[in-house]
Amino acid sequence: MPLDVSITLRSVLPVDDDSQRKAVSDVRDVFRHYVRQLSRYLSSHLSRIRNMAISVDEHSCIHDLQVHFPPTSMPHLEYLEIDAFGYQSCTDHQSVAIPLRNSDTPSENAGVGYCPNLTFVYLKGLPLACDLFCPQSLTELALLSLPKCCTPTWTALRRILLANDATLETLHIDFIPPMDVDWEPFTLGNLTSLLLTFKKVKHLYAMVITFDVPNLEYLSITDGQRSHEFPLSYGEPRRGRFFRILSALIDNFPLHNLRQLVLSHIWFFPGNREVDDGIPNAVNLDIRSIPFDFFSALTSLEILSLVSPTTMPLDCLNYIPCDSDAPQPPLPSLRGLHLYLFNKHIVRDFLHTRRYGHKVRGFEAIRLTMPPEWKDDTYLDIRRLCQEPDIEYIQNGSPRVMSTLSLPPQYWLCQYPPRKLFDRHLERRFSF
Repeated sequence: MPLDVSITLRSVLPVDDDSQRKAVSDVRDVFRHYVRQLSRYLSSHLSRIRNMAISVDEHSCIHDLQVHFPPTSMPHLEYLEIDAFGYQSCTDHQSVAIPLRNSDTPSENAGVGYCPNLTFVYLKGLPLACDLFCPQSLTELALLSLPKCCTPTWTALRRILLANDATLETLHIDFIPPMDVDWEPFTLGNLTSLLLTFKKVKHLYAMVITFDVPNLEYLSITDGQRSHEFPLSYGEPRRGRFFRILSALIDNFPLHNLRQLVLSHIWFFPGNREVDDGIPNAVNLDIRSIPFDFFSALTSLEILSLVSPTTMPLDCLNYIPCDSDAPQPPLPSLRGLHLYLFNKHIVRDFLHTRRYGHKVRGFEAIRLTMPPEWKDDTYLDIRRLCQEPDIEYIQNGSPRVMSTLSLPPQYWLCQYPPRKLFDRHLERRFSF
């Protein structure tokens, strides 16, 4: 009979008091002894395990847990989740093979065929032995918060992806390694969901032009550097930072297939020209710009989620053609909009424009995730702007972050000089 296993291990944390250090060391030794006993017990049931979820706070717990696991087949294993959430250096620990097995496994090919039915792998914080990662029929793969010493190289990541190219449907990684060699593009024909976090634009660009994902429907992109620094990531914007990526996405990804898009901490910067192409509240927004082309290519997009947005994507949503020769509004299929960790002034301005721009196409649903202190702000009232309004309040949010969301808009507009918000002549101009 198949067996489902869920294990949570919390070790004794180190202390600074020398008088307690010896006692803690003794308790830790006892703890590790019991974990190894658990390993011995589980080793006789490996062939029965169907779902395995492990949560630990030290990498050593994983090694103790697998110490008695022989290199044997796990024919029923379908789901494997390992969350090593306690951040540590892995320099003192041997990296972990997937599927789990003891360190006596000899070669890099050992493990192939051990888990023929393994389809879901979620690894967080694990010191992964990339050359011993052997699943070949995955439909979902998540590699998150891996220690720096164990982050896969581009060659290793490519090997893992190609081993599962015929089945992989969802890929979630929060690292993009530098491309150590020039590779020809390769196809992930079944991939429908792709979630990427990048820190260097050049690495993301290399991945975008290398991936061929003809059936992609869900795309999430996070600027990991800005996310890590948030809310202290201000300063003079680098205007071309993300434009290169947008161009690569337009040229290489099937944007017309996307149904859902998440852009997290992606700052769109306007061009230098000041042109008025009939976009309410967007004096500096040029509809000939790359961001406008990007959003215009999303012809099937139904749900757009923006975390920490700047003005440009919101201005694109409020675009009204000047005449019959002007481009049509982007995102014609959009039904739902979710704004999270947004600057209050920017979104108040966005919603204000929608209230008075009667020719602006409406949405079925709008969701705002915001501090509870804004509950009574009438400018953030969305009940008359969509059929399904939804307000979520951020509970137990960082006071520093919450206060930053109310900063004067010039910090967020990424537009020099900052435009005046709630411009009354625009209200008159677009009130029909």
